[in-house]
Amino acid sequence: MDNNLHLIIYVTKRCNFRCKYCGYSFVESSDMAQGIQDGIINFVRKNIGKYGSIISIGLEENLY
Repeated sequence: MDNNLHLIIYVTKRCNFRCKYCGYSFVESSDMAQGIQDGIINFVRKNIGKYGSIISIGLEENLY
């Protein structure tokens, strides 16, 4: 087992890129609740010292 934190985060279902590599079909249009976003950030801040690196995917929506 590696010492990396792997995260898949979907902040919104409003993605319109339709990337060929993405296996998700977003039918509904909604955003992640602010409380969940804050919880993820707090978790990473609290635990960042436990991992050699943090690897995330699914944040392409930030380019929206």
